[in-house]
Amino acid sequence: MGTDAGLDHLDLVSAGTSPRTPKKSGAPPTKERNHAQFARESLKNMRVLMDAHRKSEAEFPGYVLDLLFRMRVSKYRAREVTRSLRRADCEPVVKRFADDHDWVVRADDKDMEALKRDIQPRPGKKPPLYVSHIRLISGIDPTTKHGPLLCQRPLGKLESSPLVVSFWRGPGAAGEDRRKRALDLLQTVAQGAGFEVTETFVSRNMCQAMVTSNAALLARITQIDYVSKVERPPEFQLAQIIESYDYGEKAAHGPTGPGANGIAVIDTGVINHPLLEGVLGEGINKPPMRDDARSHGTQVAGMAAYGSVEDCINSSSFRPEVWIYSVQLVREAPGGKVASPLLGTELADCIGRLKRKHRACRVANVSVIEEKSELCGGTQAELSAAIDEMSNHYKDMIFVVATGNTSGKPAKMGLSYPDHLFADAPRHGILAPGTSSHAITVGSIRKPSGQHEYEPSSITRVGPGIDGAIKPELVHVGGDLNYPILVLNPSYREKWFATSAGTSLSAPVVSNYVARMLNLFPDASRNLIVALLLSSATLPTNLPKPFSPTKQKDYASVSNVYGYGMPDLDRASYSDSRRVVLKHEGKLLVGHVEYFSIRIPQEFSQTRGRRTISVTLAFDPPCDPQESHYTGTRMEFHMYANHTLADVQKKRAITDTPEDAAPGSSGRSSKKTQKSDLPCVKMFPGAHVRKRTNHQKGVHTTPLKTDIDPKFPLVLAVECESMWEEPGIAEQPFSVVVAMAHEAMPDLYELVRALNPGRARAR
Repeated sequence: MGTDAGLDHLDLVSAGTSPRTPKKSGAPPTKERNHAQFARESLKNMRVLMDAHRKSEAEFPGYVLDLLFRMRVSKYRAREVTRSLRRADCEPVVKRFADDHDWVVRADDKDMEALKRDIQPRPGKKPPLYVSHIRLISGIDPTTKHGPLLCQRPLGKLESSPLVVSFWRGPGAAGEDRRKRALDLLQTVAQGAGFEVTETFVSRNMCQAMVTSNAALLARITQIDYVSKVERPPEFQLAQIIESYDYGEKAAHGPTGPGANGIAVIDTGVINHPLLEGVLGEGINKPPMRDDARSHGTQVAGMAAYGSVEDCINSSSFRPEVWIYSVQLVREAPGGKVASPLLGTELADCIGRLKRKHRACRVANVSVIEEKSELCGGTQAELSAAIDEMSNHYKDMIFVVATGNTSGKPAKMGLSYPDHLFADAPRHGILAPGTSSHAITVGSIRKPSGQHEYEPSSITRVGPGIDGAIKPELVHVGGDLNYPILVLNPSYREKWFATSAGTSLSAPVVSNYVARMLNLFPDASRNLIVALLLSSATLPTNLPKPFSPTKQKDYASVSNVYGYGMPDLDRASYSDSRRVVLKHEGKLLVGHVEYFSIRIPQEFSQTRGRRTISVTLAFDPPCDPQESHYTGTRMEFHMYANHTLADVQKKRAITDTPEDAAPGSSGRSSKKTQKSDLPCVKMFPGAHVRKRTNHQKGVHTTPLKTDIDPKFPLVLAVECESMWEEPGIAEQPFSVVVAMAHEAMPDLYELVRALNPGRARAR
């Protein structure tokens, strides 16, 4: 931190909004294809699936099954195809199945005949335009509805086991009715086989049922039209104690203050460790109370309460600033495996009860990781979707989740560290709930040692997230198998402390930061807290070679492991004399752009030395795992220099060239002269990568001199567009933070404040 630390952040004042000029479609021209061949294959597949549908109807007498089939659509023409299908009375039920370009479409016999007529070749006539955007029509293989755990361990011939059955929702009120009808049919079929549906969970985005089943019943369940997946109950990954320690004299500690914010530790339960006395509030636990057979929840709670147990030991002082509320989501099941009922039911029930008890609890830490839940074909995991749905319901809550740990060691894979992180992306991909769009996802790094500081843990998992989103956003010290960190020991009667390792322990440190920021900014929106925290993050210096990209296209090697870096609580909470933070929180109409104008001091450009400008944007869009794009809105930002605000507003109506656009690539005009007339300030990562996520950050760094002319303001444009056919919301809440730093300017804060009057202090 620079000198004169502890200065209040400044307000970033809006310069007005205007309708967003729609960009030209980035779709390439539709490729010519042999329509006769496509028609032959599609018509044959349609006959087969109609025959199969009639047989399925015979399997379920008295129940009218919908005819559902698979359709692969050009990702660039989804809206055109949707409108055309609806005119033909065919209804897209799901726009993301197996692959993010595969749909599930509903039709009856009459609709199928109309679709067949459109596909049928006609001499001298072209087919309707929407047909040229359809790549495949086929039936849905029931075995594709088996989840990863069920595929890995199929039901034995004599085995009866509980299974989780998930259902597609379908659009509108009619879709809700069809889903209810499918649930009723599942109950009927299960009872006919001598089994029962023991539990159901229905929400806006999710519908699940728990049923005990054998192999014969499983085959019938997968034939039910709106059944989307059948899976074994989830199993969870938990960090284990490595070794216990005792540091002699017990450190001084005190209770949490009455006005402090709380963290819900959604885990296995928390034992009342002596260092959690006066910190652990009344939680939501299943009997037996505070049961923690796997010890995981207590380890996590200690990190959430204190941030770093080791730092507290070194200072001989444990002074908590947050409350901890135990929410027991995972319990020990017979046979020693960790299991839970339907996660959606459990999560909704626990968080609902907690919020009714403790309104001040605004942070939820989820360090229990669902095994075998990597992104599959671009579809979101149920636990991640459930957290996003809870987040959209409780709009003051901030979720912090772990990426999960890998099980294999680099040597066993025949690879060296850290190359193994990139060798097999699916094997090391983030596990649920780490792919949650709303949550802050946290990876693990080692403590500084040797030549490099803060290397990635060999067991951390890597991004990206859903739809290519930057995940994790942050990293913190979680240790490694050979470099564990200190935690609270659940077996405290023997020794108070122990060592452990994993991303489960790095996530609660970030939760601690979030709760302490909420103590400092009690009226701030969650978007502002997230934006300030991400703005504070920096990448470690002296990174290993794979993490030192020089080009935009290589940035994924950093962002998939480190995200935006390691957060700093002081930098997130305060500006200082050499680093000034300007913040804004508000709402933006969908389809509009908001402008901000920032004057910069002349010395910022002319004084030699390392200077940095960063922009951080956080927003919380509606989410739907059945839409072709998981989030309902998309926002992005661009910063311009060497132009007046009026010039930027005028020229953006003609052209807009992102900072990572290649020559001759996407812009609002095909004229090269116009494209080069409004260049953006180049940032890492570029706009094309940033806009895939709702937690965005771009950094512009110049070590010696800059081309930014201080005679002109920096102009920031933040825009919002709808990603769904029917917009989920009219306006999108968001927060944007601009941070400027110069290592050789101890008066930067005062100069920026003087040049931008009317920017009241943040507190």
